Amino acid sequence: MLEIARDPEPLRRAVAFVVSGLRAEAFRPVADRVFPLEEVVEAHRHCWTPQSRRPYGPAL
Repeated sequence: MLEIARDPEPLRRAVAFVVSGLRAEAFRPVADRVFPLEEVVEAHRHCWTPQSRRPYGPAL
């Protein structure tokens, strides 16, 4: 990832890829859990539990 950020041409291509995916609505967020704002402390705690460390699915 760092080599992309340091080189302007790969960075331009990466940005174009992300922008095109956003425009096409090809990206869908995946959330492990959704917490109400009142439970922000519990949400933060949940993010650091071993059960929440999956390849995807942050808490919102």
